[in-house]
Amino acid sequence: MLKNKINKEREKMRKVLFPVVLTVLLVAFFGCAQPEKKPEWQFEVGTDVAEYEAPEVSEWSPVFVVNLKVIGGNNDVLFNGKVTVKSDAQLVSEALKAAMTEKGLAQEGIDMGFVTLLGDYANNAETNTYWLYSVNDVDSPSWGCNQYQMRDGDYILWEYKVVTFD
Repeated sequence: MLKNKINKEREKMRKVLFPVVLTVLLVAFFGCAQPEKKPEWQFEVGTDVAEYEAPEVSEWSPVFVVNLKVIGGNNDVLFNGKVTVKSDAQLVSEALKAAMTEKGLAQEGIDMGFVTLLGDYANNAETNTYWLYSVNDVDSPSWGCNQYQMRDGDYILWEYKVVTFD
């Protein structure tokens, strides 16, 4: 009889403690988690889409999807979206060329690595206005776009802006 009474008391304790312990664990797990903040440089990706497949790719060539935004003068957005690139090299120039071709915009210098014209915006030495790019908020003017290798999911931003030479 004493054993029965002890077992009943234990059962009551379990019924009371289990929900309390479960609630504490759930609050600790979900309540303490901070929502992930997107870095400032991670621009909102638009709805534009473009694809590029390099000549002489094989079935084993990697396929990357990158986020690309191209901003001309006066914040004129020439392209904002995702570019799918199938290439053994995975170069920034390949993504840019695909985007400009998809939009039917003029382009010069992409294959050489130093972009001189996109759309209606040409480099201008008199005003020091040039096309520059960054990948994941890292400026890359020391690398031509035909030399910089992308990774899947990169954020590539091209801007037509005034450059100050120090």
